[in-house]
Amino acid sequence: MNIFITHSNRLIDFANPQNSDIHIDDIIHHLSMIPRFGGKLDVHYSVLDHSVFAATIAKTLIKMEDEAVFAVLMHDAQEAYLGDVPTPLKRLLPDYKAIEHAFEAVIRTKFKINTSPEIETLVKTADLLALKAEKQAFFDTLPVHEQHWRFLNKLPLVPLSARDYINSKDRFRDAFNYYSKVLNL
Repeated sequence: MNIFITHSNRLIDFANPQNSDIHIDDIIHHLSMIPRFGGKLDVHYSVLDHSVFAATIAKTLIKMEDEAVFAVLMHDAQEAYLGDVPTPLKRLLPDYKAIEHAFEAVIRTKFKINTSPEIETLVKTADLLALKAEKQAFFDTLPVHEQHWRFLNKLPLVPLSARDYINSKDRFRDAFNYYSKVLNL
């Protein structure tokens, strides 16, 4: 059986996610409970916190349009149902990637998230800028391990601290409600 029961007692079929099964309350609650970076940090910094931080970067620093900022806010929404699997592990799990893509598609349809190539590039940019700032705020990387982060070297430093986005549940809900209204979702 491929059924998962959400925080609000809704059933999700991992093999066949449906638009009607996806609810923002579950997304907000689940993402707020999932630790970013596999729980390796000394503080609870959630996937939801990361989403709000990345959306803030998109809006205030990159000056993205509302449609793109909403896509950034929701870019990890599928993790509410699937968890935050580290990217190196995802690469080894082709079946997981297919499930992740199915959830992404259902969530994008449900919330009318624009998936144009231009917006996807903007989402990736905000996500990477957030990652670089999160590394700076939370990690003490040994010099021998810095090579694993060199892909971030060409990115500018963000003048915001990820630490200011811990426990962002209300910020996420407020942003979701705002974008739902201005984008007529």
